Amino acid sequence: MKTAIGALARDWLRQLQQGGASMDESDLPMLREDLRLAQDVRVALNTAWLPLTPEKLVQDLYARPQWLAELTPGWSAEQRALLHRARDAEFTIADIPLLDEAAEHLGEYNVVDVALRREQKEQRKRDIENAELAIANMDVKGLVNARALADNFAELGDRATTAERAAVDRTWTYGHVVVDEAQELSPMQWRLLLRRGPRRSFTVVGDIAQAASASASGSWKEALAPILDASLEAGRWRLEELTVNYRTPRQIATAAEDMAIAHGLPVTPSRSVRASEWPIAVEADVATAVRRDRALRAGGTLAVIAADAALEAVGAELAAEFGDRVGLGALGLMREIALLGPRDAKGLEFDAVIVVDPAGIVAASERGAGALYVAMTRATQRLYLVADVNSPLPAGLNR
Repeated sequence: MKTAIGALARDWLRQLQQGGASMDESDLPMLREDLRLAQDVRVALNTAWLPLTPEKLVQDLYARPQWLAELTPGWSAEQRALLHRARDAEFTIADIPLLDEAAEHLGEYNVVDVALRREQKEQRKRDIENAELAIANMDVKGLVNARALADNFAELGDRATTAERAAVDRTWTYGHVVVDEAQELSPMQWRLLLRRGPRRSFTVVGDIAQAASASASGSWKEALAPILDASLEAGRWRLEELTVNYRTPRQIATAAEDMAIAHGLPVTPSRSVRASEWPIAVEADVATAVRRDRALRAGGTLAVIAADAALEAVGAELAAEFGDRVGLGALGLMREIALLGPRDAKGLEFDAVIVVDPAGIVAASERGAGALYVAMTRATQRLYLVADVNSPLPAGLNR
């Protein structure tokens, strides 16, 4: 507010000088005071600087097509339509870096934070008053300072861990950041991480071949472009590739890699340290595959993985035969048979995996081959592919 009034005062001075008034810089304090006391100026400035939260900015951006059109003159109407949604729509994971970016430019205004700061101010006042009473009662006046004693009260009251304090403070930064599933990050998400790790000291873990996000990159150099400046390119980063596979049996790892290579995915061939006793099996329907695996009495966890669009139909087929033994999504992991999409299965592992319609998974998205690669490599013992006998398997796979 003070800066705005100062700028207005200078503009007013220039206008007065152009109108012939004999005024100079020494008159600025008087002009600033006149502006500060003017009711119209106070109303205009207060209205212009109403608190705007990052959440409201992003909501308005999506909900107001005309405003979005003004801000994106180079976009097509179809591109803008993809972002349009109601103001009360729930935020998505993709919105998180946008909210962080908005907070960076706006400065955060959180009603809860404001109320908390007000309460902390009141608590500080009470702590000082209590300290003064304690000093008077103990007759140690002059030996102990009331404010210093109040500081001790405040320290005792703050029981939050470092992680808890960092979680509620978006300005918190770290000396080193470890990023898992880094192949999925968009440039905007990297901007968020760079604000948390300004020293650009990162350990980045991931597999480009498993990338499912539409914004994912095709190589690590491309994926890390947001954090690779000239100095880092000069040799301050290195790529370590894992070539020994301890989780996936040899026959499954080989089949998954052959499929990935056939679809042009950037995989690093690995050496599995073991093979399992069960070859990859191809079945005509998912219920038969489940029965076959359960008949082995080998036990362990079982996941059925299908394209997202097919989950409802596959779930109905399984429920018709296996009832409540089947669970969908993350909540279904506690059931005997877990039904998942490829993205939900990422990072998980199961003793047995049944992949429904591999060709359908590949065709479901631009990065469908990566989704199939993820699905196949979730198995630690047994893998089944469910495919119609008259339909070919995806390139790189054999019956």
